Amino acid sequence: MMGALLFKSAVIFTILCSICFAQVQSVALSGTVKLSSGTPVEGVTVSLAGFSSLSTLTKADGTFSLKKDISRVTSVPSTPLSWHFTLQENSILFTPVDMNVSLDVSVYTNDGRIITSRTVTARSGGNNRVTLPTLGSGVYYLAVKTGGKEIIHPLLQVGTKLYCKKATVATAARGTIPAANRKAAGSVNDTLIAEKNGFSTARHPLVSYEQDGIEFILEPGDGYSGSITKLSVSANPNSVLSAYVSWTTEKAANSKVQFGVDGVQWEIADENPTIDHKVLVIGMRAKTTYEIHAISGVSDTETTFTTGTLPAHIPVAEVDMNDAARVQPGWTLMNVQQGDGQSNARSNAPPTAVMYDLEGYPVWYYVYGTQNERGGAIPADRTDKGVLIGPTITIAPIEVDWAGNKIWSCSSPTCGGEQLSHHAGKLSNGNYIVQEDVGGMSDHCWREFTPGNETPVHSICLSDAVKGSGMDWAHGNSITVDLDKDIAYISTRFVGLIKAKYSTGERIWHLPASYALTHNTKYTPAANMTFVPPSSQFSDIHDPEIHDDGTILFFDNGGYTGVIEDGNPGNYHSRAVEYAIDEKAMTATLVWEWPGTFDVDEFYRTDYYVPFWGDADRLPNGNVLITAGRSSSAATTPVSRVTEVAKDDGKVVWEMRMPRKQGTDYGLYRAERVYPLPLVRAIAK
Repeated sequence: MMGALLFKSAVIFTILCSICFAQVQSVALSGTVKLSSGTPVEGVTVSLAGFSSLSTLTKADGTFSLKKDISRVTSVPSTPLSWHFTLQENSILFTPVDMNVSLDVSVYTNDGRIITSRTVTARSGGNNRVTLPTLGSGVYYLAVKTGGKEIIHPLLQVGTKLYCKKATVATAARGTIPAANRKAAGSVNDTLIAEKNGFSTARHPLVSYEQDGIEFILEPGDGYSGSITKLSVSANPNSVLSAYVSWTTEKAANSKVQFGVDGVQWEIADENPTIDHKVLVIGMRAKTTYEIHAISGVSDTETTFTTGTLPAHIPVAEVDMNDAARVQPGWTLMNVQQGDGQSNARSNAPPTAVMYDLEGYPVWYYVYGTQNERGGAIPADRTDKGVLIGPTITIAPIEVDWAGNKIWSCSSPTCGGEQLSHHAGKLSNGNYIVQEDVGGMSDHCWREFTPGNETPVHSICLSDAVKGSGMDWAHGNSITVDLDKDIAYISTRFVGLIKAKYSTGERIWHLPASYALTHNTKYTPAANMTFVPPSSQFSDIHDPEIHDDGTILFFDNGGYTGVIEDGNPGNYHSRAVEYAIDEKAMTATLVWEWPGTFDVDEFYRTDYYVPFWGDADRLPNGNVLITAGRSSSAATTPVSRVTEVAKDDGKVVWEMRMPRKQGTDYGLYRAERVYPLPLVRAIAK
């Protein structure tokens, strides 16, 4: 009878437990996991200390969200043993089912440190209390041993609440708490852990179980300390400034190359664990011997590599101003056209894109084919995978990676012949857009291509928005597309800037260039934007940059005689301008210009003129990068230059000039400061 009653009591208790499980406590933790380089890490397990059920994996962008309701267990049945216990604030109450049960009761921290331990000789029908010391939030383990068996209950203290997970039965050995629950030795009790094979484990102390914005930084390698063998360095066939460093490790580990002159100053890392390592190194100068370190985990071996001689048409530039405290870090990417000494933008060398460091040395380049380039208006823009170069009159656009390998080129008939010029871009959907000059430049159309399709999937033409007639009445030079808003900003040198619907070409507004109103009788005015003040209107435009704050920055050439010539016989003056656009009032207010009224060298007031080409970019530090390219070796024509100016006081904080030799000049179309650097990061001193 007694046995039956005891069985009945156990059943009733189990039912009561299931009711208690409905009481929950929320854990809500979110954040990101990335490498020290800023690269997000996917597939990282983020867990709350030793609770395997409280875990999640990071997404492709490195983000995680750990949200779970923890059931509050006020009573836990102990079917493997002859007792059950109840949590009551900071006490554990044991109620034995059998007579005279002896229990060894211990509570441990997550790293195996004992907090309390005692033996309880329990009496049937009575409550036997073990009072715990004050516990901080975190993970603990309750170990109860009796009858040659040990049962382990993970405990979670959240604030003043104590929760318990389902017990696991183990042998009598104390070492049965799983190793995964012990390995966080030295960590605080309330800890969030991020771990992935091949990477270091990171821990984040928690002050609350509801936090966002948590950031983990992982390091690849996971402490590999084996040997590095078969180290070799081979030149990149596409560039004398680049090389491949290869080596082998005994087991999968990270790949890291550190390099420099008189020590190491730069680092390139590949976070993916592998046995056969191959790292592309870029960012070296010509004819220089570099110290090369191949690193996996904590293992390091070294060699040297000497770079080759630059192609003859790529110059070392001259930097005569470099205010390190005010300049925007990075490399400057641009096209470089070696001219033939004349002013007509012709070249005896192929199209070439170059990146220069802040001291004027080329550190990356790509030479496109062997056909001599003409026209000079060759964009070279950074993409998500490398650099997009072209088009120009003689070539179709091409995208290459940092090793100089082709990713994409336009194979459509649209991209052949002389109808391409001035602009190609990569859209946010991964497609490409290319400018086509139609009917002897009587119109300009921008064709959108998917990477693998030779037929345009969409086109927008200047004639969709404004009307003109004859040859070269507008001179289109770029387009900026916002696919999410279905907006296109069409830039034409002589007509100005047009905002239109990308899907239809329907004009929204027109910011007119004064050149069209005074020199171009073939254009039908359609301007509906006025200037504040009226005298601030620009003459002709290159490469507008559209900002989220409602401003537009671009290069104003300042005028054009209509004839390509040396010097500045028309006494024109180029400038960078920024307008604030008010679409309700339909006004463009001049908010900044350079040189304007700033205190600058007299050259910028009298001789700073670019009859074609030009660019202006806002930099991350607030400065403005201005490109003024010329084509001529005549002494009366200023050399091409890229100038970084501080926006607040107009000071020149950095300037790089192209050299000039007898019969040779170097033209530039537009430039951009590349930062963060591709692949490479500076090693902190």
